[in-house]
Amino acid sequence: DPILPRYARRQYTSVADLLLTNRLMQAHGHLGNRITVKYARQIEQRDLREGNAVLLGSPQSNPWVLLFEAQLNFQFEPNVAMNLSTVRNRQPGTGELAVYRDGALQARDGYAVVALVRNLSGRGRVLLIGGTGMEETEAAGEWSLDAGAVETALGPRGLIDSQGVRPFEVLL
Repeated sequence: DPILPRYARRQYTSVADLLLTNRLMQAHGHLGNRITVKYARQIEQRDLREGNAVLLGSPQSNPWVLLFEAQLNFQFEPNVAMNLSTVRNRQPGTGELAVYRDGALQARDGYAVVALVRNLSGRGRVLLIGGTGMEETEAAGEWSLDAGAVETALGPRGLIDSQGVRPFEVLL
């Protein structure tokens, strides 16, 4: 009895993504039944065109993130041969690096990107939370739930106003 086909039909998620999803739902419990949780395999393009969404993971773990890559300055680039990921900074500002690499065989520096972008129709928003690894994605999710941290990062840049939070992108 081959085991691989049996596992290929199942859907898995990391404990970190599960915990983060739970925290996001608790933080936004006032939305009630308007929140739907889906595996990446279950998402349809319509979901990302007709409303708001949260996508967890880098393009390597959640390919739907690729649909929003054109809106992003910080883009994940996996290096499968070296078992590491990099984050490319397409337009480095003063004091910024062009490439942020996580460590491969030594103590790891990890990176995460949190971005609020327009959905595919431009009428809604998508919150992207992804990292160079599972721990980085979880840390980015925790950051996004910390109102003080978000205010500290976005407020001075004029990205929070009476209308709420404007589209942004943060490298952590």
